[in-house]
This record gives sequence, structure tokens and C-alpha cells, in this order.
Amino acid sequence: MPANKTCPRCGARFQCLHSADCWCATISLNKKARRELAARYRDCLCRECLTAIAAGAPIKGGRTD
Repeated sequence: MPANKTCPRCGARFQCLHSADCWCATISLNKKARRELAARYRDCLCRECLTAIAAGAPIKGGRTD
């Protein structure tokens, strides 16, 4: 079931499908980026942020509990 979310990196609103069919499954991230994202964020990032990170943009922000 789709969920409306807010990107913890940039604050944009987006929809997450919570499945292998989600748009995020089409974005390729290297292992280092995946580790850094998991360490900094508790939830999904928007398409624009994931695309930028995949292209080499810095991973900014941090985990908020």
C-alpha cells in the first residue's frame, strides 16, 4: 500500500510503494552510499535526493530520532 512520506534529507513530500515495484528500486546506489544512508536516515528519501546521491552528490543531514 502506498504511503505519503516526507524526505528527511530535503523535506519534499513523495509517495513510497513499500515494494520491489517502487520507483526507488530503479535507482542504483553503490555500497558506500547505501551504508551512509542507512547510518544517517531512518526512512526513505525522495526520488530527487536518491538520484542526486547516485550521481555523486554529498549525503547530508542526519538521523533524527
